[in-house]
Amino acid sequence: MLLRRLVYAPLVLLAIALATFAMVRSAKGGPFDAERAIDPVVQAAQEKRMGFDRPLPEQFVRTMAGVADGSLPTLSPGQTVGSVIGGKILTTLQLGGGALIVALFAGLGLALLGASRPGGWLDRCTASAAMTAVAVPAFVIGPALVLTFGLWLPWLPAAGWGTFAHLILPVAALAAAPAARIARLARSTLAEEANADHVRTARAKGVGPWRVLVVHQLRPALVPVAAYLGTASAYLLTGSVVIEQVFQVPGLGSEMIQAAMNRDHNLVMGLTMLFGSLVIVCNLAADGVVMLIDPRARRA
Repeated sequence: MLLRRLVYAPLVLLAIALATFAMVRSAKGGPFDAERAIDPVVQAAQEKRMGFDRPLPEQFVRTMAGVADGSLPTLSPGQTVGSVIGGKILTTLQLGGGALIVALFAGLGLALLGASRPGGWLDRCTASAAMTAVAVPAFVIGPALVLTFGLWLPWLPAAGWGTFAHLILPVAALAAAPAARIARLARSTLAEEANADHVRTARAKGVGPWRVLVVHQLRPALVPVAAYLGTASAYLLTGSVVIEQVFQVPGLGSEMIQAAMNRDHNLVMGLTMLFGSLVIVCNLAADGVVMLIDPRARRA
């Protein structure tokens, strides 16, 4: 399974590249449209610098080569796709990586709390909290956190970047939905494993309830969670556009919005290829983790 996906990965990236190139080139409103009142001489020089004066097939080849080595020029003089990504990717990785860690531990913690008292008030509360977090989108959770902890209770900065305090609210907003999904996946498997033979044997031997949960029930619950981590990682690393806008985080998500608004075709291409590559890598890593945890996946 993993080898097959490795073979398909370059084909998927090629399809993403072709689709993105076709859309940005065919969309109405180019970077040098008449409403921008640019001098024809300057426009010609800019088109030559950006490579827009070449035939479309040659443009595509040059664009992909420039994306690969980071030398593709952007509309901003002196800036390349590589320099823009290099200056912003650490921020996005910090935000997405922090949200992934919080989502994983919070989701598993909620699942274990609920499974410790099946059907009890704690189980019902954690299930309700998970359903609410899944239903409410990040663009609602983000402003709500800003309003609560940034304005009403000014405990944390409402926007900006640079300190650990600036990281807390955007990470919480971004991690809410993945944490809820992890909690629901893990709680469902924990419930299925509660009546398994090895779990009943452990209880009969007098093993404590928390040890039974963590040692005997949790490992099978990690398989669906690990499978979901690929999707969650891709979402957290590439889907932080709204959160970065709400909290004024200078990451790649905000850069993607600015590139689209400025009609910077080269930067849009570079960021799209980067996000596509991250999605593929995250899913491949998740497949590898599943194979490590579940022997059946290795045999398959």
